[in-house]
Order: sequence, then C-alpha cells, then structure tokens
Amino acid sequence: MVNNNYTVVKKIGNISLLKDNEGHFFVQTNINEKFFPIKIKDQHVNDKTLKNLKLKSANIINGVNKIILQDDLTKDIHLASSNNDWNFDNFEILNFNDSLYFQNELDFDTDFSNDNVIGSRLSNDMIINEEQINEESINEESINEESINEESINEESINEESINEESINEESINEESINEESINEESINEESLNEESINKVPINKAPINKAPINTVSARREPAQFTDLPIEYSVPIILFLLILLFIGLKK
Repeated sequence: MVNNNYTVVKKIGNISLLKDNEGHFFVQTNINEKFFPIKIKDQHVNDKTLKNLKLKSANIINGVNKIILQDDLTKDIHLASSNNDWNFDNFEILNFNDSLYFQNELDFDTDFSNDNVIGSRLSNDMIINEEQINEESINEESINEESINEESINEESINEESINEESINEESINEESINEESINEESINEESLNEESINKVPINKAPINKAPINTVSARREPAQFTDLPIEYSVPIILFLLILLFIGLKK
C-alpha cells in the first residue's frame, strides 16, 4: 500500500516508481511492500540532482533491477542496471538510431519517442507499411473501378453501334421492299396500260357493198346469196344448218 506522502510516477505490474513530497524517488514491490530508495553512486536521487534528466520508469527484468532516465532536449534515454539493490553506478545512453531504444519502450511500457507508439522501430515500420499497403489497395480499387467503368462505357458504345447498324439495315431492307413494291406496281400499271391499249384497238369492219340500182329497168333482180356481206351471210348459213339438222331429226 502506497503511503499518502508518496505519489506514483510509473507502475509496471508489481513494480511502482514513487516520489515523496521532497522529490526523492523510491521503488516499491507488492511482494513485501518495502520502499527502496533509488540511488546513483550512493546518493539518493531527487529532481535537483537529475538536472535536465527525468526518472521515467523502474522495472525488474530477468531478475535485474533497471531504471530509465531521459534527456528532455535530445529524447535520449539513459539505462542503468543493478543486481542486488537499487543503487546504480553506470548508464548506457541510447538514441533513436539504436534498436534497443524501442525495445526499452516495451520493457518499461513507456513512449520515449513521443510517436504515440510503444514498441520497436520495426513495429513503427510495420505500421507505416500497413498504411502504404492500404493506400495501394485503395489505389488499386480505384483503378479497377475506373477500368470497370471504361469497359462498361465501351460495351454501351458497342451496343449502341450494333443497334444503329441494325436500324440502318432495317431501313435499307425497308427501302428495298418499298422499291420492289414500286417496281411491281409500275409493272402492273404498264401491263394494265397494255391491256387497255389492246382493248382500244379498232376493229376493221368490211364495207357494206350495196347493190347498184338499175335505173333503166324498173324490174328488180332477185338478190344473189353471194352478194350479201360476210357479216350477214355467216349467221344465215348457221341458221339454215340448224333448220336442216332439226328437219333430219324429225
């Protein structure tokens, strides 16, 4: 249990980094709830002794006591280790170019780089790569949509051309049918005209020969059968033949 005279700076699991009212730092574990003063070269660490450094976190990693301090200006971290107590002598300085920098972000659960990501540079690179992949996917989808739209437009154009060609063909067929009908009508009209012309051809009638009148003698000569015009003699001959046929039947 933390005393009311201490404030929690950072807590990782069972390890708590504490600071009292005078600015001195302590470590407490939930195992025995004992307070351990954090020292550098046997001197109890406080805000005044750190100057431009700040004590960010404390943890026990693989049985080794470790603390992290950070430079406010450069963002470099100072890593110290101690086997038996929380008294530290030497520090290892790590910057952004060191892979251990981001590994310590994981070990101490702290975003030292202020990039809103706790983890290794590889993790950051993976995030960047994922964003790039997402952008590429979006671009590919956009390209695919454009291709689909172009294909649709092309298909519509082809369909319109086909419809236009069919319409033209139908019009051509209709025109040919009309022309054929016109030709047929003209032929019929010509045949009608020819028939009318044939019907209108005048029939030459044989002139009627009149027997001369003998003015000298008042006696009339009997009319000769051969003197009759042909248009009269034929019916008479037919009439006589009919009478003859009737007489023979009786």
